[in-house]
Amino acid sequence: MENRFEFKSSTADDGTIGDCMLGQEEVAAIEEALRKVCPFGEVRLVVERGRLRWLVVQQSLDVLKLVRHAKAD
Repeated sequence: MENRFEFKSSTADDGTIGDCMLGQEEVAAIEEALRKVCPFGEVRLVVERGRLRWLVVQQSLDVLKLVRHAKAD
């Protein structure tokens, strides 16, 4: 499963290259994404023009656990 969250920077979008620094809002969004993928998955940071633009959250499911759970039912 993959989710993509658009991130709108609080700085003006003037087309210039950003300073590549993360603010509190960006760090909080990354931490929340990491909490969502535990224990398996990945969080990708997509940077556009030097600014964080997207957080892509991909969750992985353990097929062996799914099969065992389905057999138990």
